[in-house]
Amino acid sequence: MSTASSLANICLAAVMRQLSTHEDEMEFLPRDVKDRCLKLMSRRGLITDKNIAKVVHRKTKVLSLSDSDGISDGGLDVAARLCGASLVKLDLNAPGSIERTTVTSTGLLALAPHCPRLQIVFLRRCALVTDEAIACLAINCPHLRQLNVSGCRRLTDAALSSLARSSRFLRSIDLTRTKVTDRGLTDLASGVCSQSLVEVHMGHCVELSDRAVIGLMKNCPNVTTLIFHGCPLITDQSRLAVEAVGSPMKQLTWTVY
Repeated sequence: MSTASSLANICLAAVMRQLSTHEDEMEFLPRDVKDRCLKLMSRRGLITDKNIAKVVHRKTKVLSLSDSDGISDGGLDVAARLCGASLVKLDLNAPGSIERTTVTSTGLLALAPHCPRLQIVFLRRCALVTDEAIACLAINCPHLRQLNVSGCRRLTDAALSSLARSSRFLRSIDLTRTKVTDRGLTDLASGVCSQSLVEVHMGHCVELSDRAVIGLMKNCPNVTTLIFHGCPLITDQSRLAVEAVGSPMKQLTWTVY
């Protein structure tokens, strides 16, 4: 590591330790330095509604906010207006088993129209996210490839119907502990993403039955990861349906009751 690089790291570490003192000046830093600050602040959970405008810019591609408790709908709105056109990944996963309640559908409704290049969205345990927000993402983010809404307990079949109509490139979806039923999974499996889907997690979705698994196996030939443990209405028929397809599975997890 060069002397200049080592000195830069020492300076950035010092800024992180006294962040409140330096926040206002960060707005005037070069983009590459802002990127390094953003990465460090994300890792330490230091991004807030107040400082997010200081470290994002119109070329920012990734926002990792999973450890930042200080982000709310207002911060998402600011970020969308500053870097939405370049944003490719948004991570709002709640850490551990905690639910995130500072971000709601309001924030995502404000963000999605500004983010046409968004491909990866993580919303695990964002408890206040609703079907309306997922529909807005599906419509405004046509390149959506990976979506994690595990633990978003308000989501229903309406969210899947929106994705089925608009998300042609969707490859991976995690629906664990949502309110989806067979109807929603059937819509998704027969929608525009039927050929692109590779990974589906739907563990602990208590309304799902064999119909959902059979529909996925019938209509989505490229699925190689399928998780449906903790679904009490699913029987051994689902396992047989998976075996009948004959395609190699990278991961298959289920519970037979």
